[in-house]
Amino acid sequence: MAAPAAPPEFSAATPAHGDAAGMPHSGCGSAAIWKASSTGALGHVFGFLQLSERVQAAAVCRAFRQAVCDAFRSLSSLDTVSFGSRETAESVCAWVKRAVFPWPQLTRLRVNLAVDAGAAYSEFILALPPDQLRAVSLHGLCRRSEVVEALAERCEGLESLQFCLRGHQGHSVRFASLLTRCSALTQLDATDCPFANDGLLRALAAAVAAACPSLERLELRGSPGVGADAMRALAASECSASLTSLQVPATHIGDAGVAAMAAACPGLRQLDLSSVRGLGDEGLAALAAAECVPRLSLLGLGGMGAGVTAGGLASLVSRAIGLRTLKLPSNRFCVTDDVIRAAASSCTGLASLNLRGCGSVSDAGLLALATARHATLTSLELEFCIGISDAGVEALAEHCTALEAVSLRALVLAPISLAPVRALVERNTRLRSLIIGQAGDMATLQAFAASLVAARPDLAVGW
Repeated sequence: MAAPAAPPEFSAATPAHGDAAGMPHSGCGSAAIWKASSTGALGHVFGFLQLSERVQAAAVCRAFRQAVCDAFRSLSSLDTVSFGSRETAESVCAWVKRAVFPWPQLTRLRVNLAVDAGAAYSEFILALPPDQLRAVSLHGLCRRSEVVEALAERCEGLESLQFCLRGHQGHSVRFASLLTRCSALTQLDATDCPFANDGLLRALAAAVAAACPSLERLELRGSPGVGADAMRALAASECSASLTSLQVPATHIGDAGVAAMAAACPGLRQLDLSSVRGLGDEGLAALAAAECVPRLSLLGLGGMGAGVTAGGLASLVSRAIGLRTLKLPSNRFCVTDDVIRAAASSCTGLASLNLRGCGSVSDAGLLALATARHATLTSLELEFCIGISDAGVEALAEHCTALEAVSLRALVLAPISLAPVRALVERNTRLRSLIIGQAGDMATLQAFAASLVAARPDLAVGW
């Protein structure tokens, strides 16, 4: 059913977070579907927002702006503002200019730069005390630089900065300038940011070297402009000693970048190198020799290129003895039974294993995994593992007892039977999510799923 149209007295925006119906996670609804209300009624409703930890400022009633502002004045516990519309930003900023800033707990700000209200955003940011903001998220098409320049004046206490932006390469200079002033930064996320490049990362390295902050998390997922030079600069900076999480999927750092960061970051606990261009066995060997590898708790090596072999992966996994999460999806050839055996025998605390699309894994590898890690394994992803048959599922059912989530979808070369799946469910009493497929026609699957859920109401079954 189509959503009701917003009455003319309301200005609505797409929610920055929440469900499709416009409900923020805190449970406070959007004003976009309200009918005409009295000033008192609107103020009363907005008054309830002070009970929420997170408040979305995504819709403002033009007719009752003053009521909204009066209600905002009472939100002493407000800790997050998310601007999703130009009218919201301009209304709130106009009020901020007329009153003492009332939100001492406001520490998080999310701004959609696709909405052309840069001046209003900047006024709002500049109204904040210099060290109040702790986390900022910028997303959308970056047309103007006022917001970045305003943040540079109010970033003394900034600990987390996320920007998922589209714009021309000149923006990298502005963000580099901002980074040099974020002396308290512990988390930087430039996911899917096309102008995150070696120059931007060199600026970050210079900033942390000068201010000696403790950068702990760095995410550059899907930033193709990031290469080996950026990793060398970071490795040479003081942040390398404090870095605990590095996420660089789909970058171009290659063997040289991986080797540089691995050698310089002894404190790494999470590392994702999925789909890194130019990464081969040489880079994996350098990583395997690094001090951080035995203490890694998460390792992502999905979508490896032709330069990675099963031997290279097995050697690395054998040294990563502290792993709890291992992600190896989309490796049709290099993830073999030997790699699975290495993980099963060496990673004694392994809890989550993603083998989606690993077509070279067979029942023998799954048996080795189930036998060795039956007490620790809680999550197993086997979608499109076309070498798995009933025997592999039977091995899981016979040995594993701690599974909470399992996916068996699209084992297309050897469709699984329902009997071993039922045995798997019966043996794993903590199982909460089961994905099945290719085990019969749809009517059979639906009846089977219904019988499982009838016996285990807490189990979600899909196909």
